[in-house]
Amino acid sequence: MLTRIAILNSKVYGKAELKFDDCNSLQLVGPNNIGKSTLIYALNFLFIVDGSKMSFSGQRKGDKETIHHYFPKHDSSFIVFEIYKKEYYCILVKRNVEGELEYYRFDNKYDDTLFFVTEKGMQRLLNFEEFKEKVALKGINLTAFKNKTEVFSAVYQRGKKNDSVVWLEDNVKTDGLSNNFSKVYRYLINSKLITNKTLKDSLIIADNRENEGLNFSQKNKKDITDLLKINDEIKNVKTIRPEFEAFRLDLHQYKAKTKVLSQLMYAFEKQYESTVPEIELRKANKISEIASVNTELNEVLQPKKTSLDQKIGGKEMEFKFKNEDMTRLYREIDEINKLEPIDFLKEQQTNLDKKRREIELKLTQIEEQKLTTKQLQGKIDDLSLKIKQIDEVIKNFNKSLRHTISDDAESLKILNSVLSEQVLSLPGSQVKKKVKKVEELLKIFDGEIDISKNINQKDFKTVETFTKEKEVLVDELDKLQKLFEIVSDIEKTKNELANIIFSIEQTKNNIDAINNKPKVEKEWADVKLQLQAITNEKDQLLKEQNALQRDISLRSKRLEELNEEKKGFDERIVELRVRREEVESFLIEPVEFETSENLDQIYNKIKLYFREKGELKQNKDRLFDKLRTTLNSAIADEEAFVKYVEEEIACLHDKEKSIDGLLQGISTQFANPAFTLLKRYEEFKQFVYNKFNYKLSKTRISDIEALKIELVDNKKIMEEVRKISEIQEIKGQMMFEFDQSENLKVLNQYLDNSRRVSFDELFDIELHLTLKGATKKVDLSGQVESDGTDRMIRLIIIMSIINYLALTDDENKIVLFIDEVATIDKHNRPQLVNFCNEHNFIPIFAAPDPVPDFDKYYFIYPSTGKINVSEKVNAVHAESIV
Repeated sequence: MLTRIAILNSKVYGKAELKFDDCNSLQLVGPNNIGKSTLIYALNFLFIVDGSKMSFSGQRKGDKETIHHYFPKHDSSFIVFEIYKKEYYCILVKRNVEGELEYYRFDNKYDDTLFFVTEKGMQRLLNFEEFKEKVALKGINLTAFKNKTEVFSAVYQRGKKNDSVVWLEDNVKTDGLSNNFSKVYRYLINSKLITNKTLKDSLIIADNRENEGLNFSQKNKKDITDLLKINDEIKNVKTIRPEFEAFRLDLHQYKAKTKVLSQLMYAFEKQYESTVPEIELRKANKISEIASVNTELNEVLQPKKTSLDQKIGGKEMEFKFKNEDMTRLYREIDEINKLEPIDFLKEQQTNLDKKRREIELKLTQIEEQKLTTKQLQGKIDDLSLKIKQIDEVIKNFNKSLRHTISDDAESLKILNSVLSEQVLSLPGSQVKKKVKKVEELLKIFDGEIDISKNINQKDFKTVETFTKEKEVLVDELDKLQKLFEIVSDIEKTKNELANIIFSIEQTKNNIDAINNKPKVEKEWADVKLQLQAITNEKDQLLKEQNALQRDISLRSKRLEELNEEKKGFDERIVELRVRREEVESFLIEPVEFETSENLDQIYNKIKLYFREKGELKQNKDRLFDKLRTTLNSAIADEEAFVKYVEEEIACLHDKEKSIDGLLQGISTQFANPAFTLLKRYEEFKQFVYNKFNYKLSKTRISDIEALKIELVDNKKIMEEVRKISEIQEIKGQMMFEFDQSENLKVLNQYLDNSRRVSFDELFDIELHLTLKGATKKVDLSGQVESDGTDRMIRLIIIMSIINYLALTDDENKIVLFIDEVATIDKHNRPQLVNFCNEHNFIPIFAAPDPVPDFDKYYFIYPSTGKINVSEKVNAVHAESIV
């Protein structure tokens, strides 16, 4: 078994050493892109000797670039595989100057001292020549493998009586630099290659069925060739008879059409020679008439029209200006009509003048008296109070003191003279005792006043008296308030005065407009008469213009007609010349012929017959080529070919008899291989169902209770192969009647197509999973369950196949690589490790962080230079990890 791998001086690693024989599983721990996969993909160089079958990271093959990655130096870059089979030996791999791999074997364990020497406290890697000298001095035998065939034989042998790296079961077959084991093992190096197809191929390889199949292209015996040849001839002749009859008919019609075309060509040329000169003469006459009409239009009519257009334009401008004047005058009259009567306007002017004078007077008064708003407000308040008091007196006139203080009228007069207005206005309810008699002494409080003299009696005031007093006061109050407003907003008053002055001016203008109305109306009537005169003159000019335009239109229309006629002659001449060139391009030799048909009729017949001739030729040539191809004939002459086919049809009966004997000798040559292939497929099914599925049934993955592979027959191919296997000797039947037998029809199709039936075409595979007692089908071409479970299933199927091919022995454990272990969940990892241990595998896992459940860990650390990995520095067993 492989116990150790050492990579020395690769592009990534200075020295990387992994030891496998002291653990059942290990994990490479290191950041992404540090080179974990590169380290393990080195297994390719041991287990996959054929470089074209190697698979590295990124789906790269074992090309020169990959080899230089692992072996940058041809004489000092090595990969060493340590093997133990009863005793230790190593296989060393290097490259030569041309980049080709070289393999060597030396009978010793791997030892750093064989490859390194210490100089000045530093280790130096020996080159290959120095290494050879060193192992020679130590008496270690170093042998070069002559070629990769020797390497392959050293790695793989059947049975245990040898020291090969892998002991294989006796049923494993070798094919060049590959065998059943290596073909399947490469999928474990790169698990991304495990697909539906690779699983199917692996099962076929495991049972040694990859070379099984039927190859009809190799059945090239003479009797088959003769049979097919004669059969084809008979079938072809019988098949082509309808097409041959059609070809022969087309050939005869083609010749007849060619003769008619030759006669029509002669008639066309004869008609052409007389028709074209006649058309050219008529065209010349039209050209002369066109010149005459053009002269009249351009030198007489058009100048006259231009003069009229100018005169009309002048009248239109004159009309426009007069019309604008008339519109203006009409609007002016309309505006005058909308004005108020002149008496009203004069009265309005008088009122505005009066109002103007009042405002001007007030403004003058304010300026002269220098009145202020405060003074005016005081006067307004006094007047307002007096008016209020009078209102109160009037309101309570009959109830006031002046009426109730005495019942004597004379006494009331005296009292009205001596008492103040304020007292007299008091309510009558305040009289405590009425005056009954007026004496000469008036007692007031504790004093007395003599009222017998110097007292003028006042008349008693009435309501009317108080009302007149109030009116005087109100009028004075109104003047004061207006004056107050003027003083309060002198600018507003001035603006009002300005507006009144403007209104006075506007009123004056309106009065003037009314007075001017007769003059405006007369002017409007004059303009109206002028407009009518202009309109009459313009109408006369328009009549002349219309008459002239009709004349020009007639001449122009005639000119168009003449040009169209000339164009028609031109087009006709061009058309006839094109037609002549066209029919001349047909390259038909004319034959003398007389006809009464015109040139167009002759041309249309030529086109029709030429098209029909072309279709006949196309059909004839197509049929001729098809018939010659079908009959494999080289006869180029059509008449000779017709004669040949007619003779072949006459010989059909004799050829049908000749194939009867050939059929008897070959009817069973294909049945036995087809029968054997079906038998091998049944044996393969037994292998899958009885052996392989039995092993899978003992495997537990996650919550999957059972796992098995089902083969799905390709019914179409199986049925076709079965029909071929059932072909028996058929006597008395003719080969050309194969279509009457389904079995022989299938065989004939396979022979015609050189069909090869490979073993993997007979079936597809399905995976059946049992979960919670229920079985479901899953397609291996897609995702199966979760990511981790999916990878587990695919890996376990491939490992089961490998286990079936390799002997189970402690010295024959198989090292394999499982990348991205973190994608496999923690429940499945122990099951996967247990499966590997039970089936003689040592799995190498890789992930950025340590994952539990493994025996041993190699920690790979980043480095500024090349990375070094050793058992002493980087390896840690699980029990040492806390």
